[in-house]
Amino acid sequence: MLYIQTSVVNNPKFIEMQHMTLKRFIKDDYRFVVYNDAKDWPDFSNHYDASIRKEIMMTCERLNIECINISNDHHRKLGSHPSDRTADACNTILKDQIKNNGKSLMIDSDMFIVDEVNICEKYADYDLAVVSQIRKNLPIKKYNVIMDVEYYWNGLAYFDMPNVKNKHLLNWNLIGGQCGLTDTGGETFYHIYETPDSKRYNIKHLSSCAWNKNDWDSSCSHLTPVLLDFLENDPRRKNGTFFSEIYDGYIFHYRAGGNWQRMGKDVHTKCTDMLWNTLVSIVKE
Repeated sequence: MLYIQTSVVNNPKFIEMQHMTLKRFIKDDYRFVVYNDAKDWPDFSNHYDASIRKEIMMTCERLNIECINISNDHHRKLGSHPSDRTADACNTILKDQIKNNGKSLMIDSDMFIVDEVNICEKYADYDLAVVSQIRKNLPIKKYNVIMDVEYYWNGLAYFDMPNVKNKHLLNWNLIGGQCGLTDTGGETFYHIYETPDSKRYNIKHLSSCAWNKNDWDSSCSHLTPVLLDFLENDPRRKNGTFFSEIYDGYIFHYRAGGNWQRMGKDVHTKCTDMLWNTLVSIVKE
């Protein structure tokens, strides 16, 4: 059994899009769980719509998806940083992953499977599959050194928990606290540093605003061209580059769906409608 877990702060439509693409493309026996981190007060993350938390619950009930409501009232305070909020949600998921002690895939709420894949087979030779991030020349008080810090990105992480060593060192908090020296997941540096013998698969990706049609032609020819139409018509693209991302050749990342960039609701509504039509077309192919 593969646990697929996501934390949602807005846009219940993302849940339905994930649900239909998982059913279409995932070949594992899986259990999809939504962690509801939407705020029940007006907030930038929910486009100041306090009804979103309830809408997420209703969407999950309609689709028969397990929904776990995350306690987040402490995020009401002024200055609550998006990365710290995200770390809280990810650590809630992490506790359940360790408790379940199985194979788990944590994905962003705006990530969608777009090609057939058996996750457990794909990563069968590894303890974990992650996206690496680097911050250079950071002071690490624990070791009393200044060094380059490598850590896991929270948007996509696979853990074969029975085989993961030093699970107690997994933590999605930032190094340096609120508005810290790293982004969400900085403290996974300690897991990397103290577990050098981990069997780790490093997930490659085409990064936002750093790839274009040429990269698509060379790396994504196995994917449906319907996705390319979305990328080329996305109003968020810049200077001929694509805003959304592709991970490991089978995961499409809409990107910034949690509204941490604080784009206007109209932009996300337009793009979500475009993506809905795109994914509906893909699952019907």
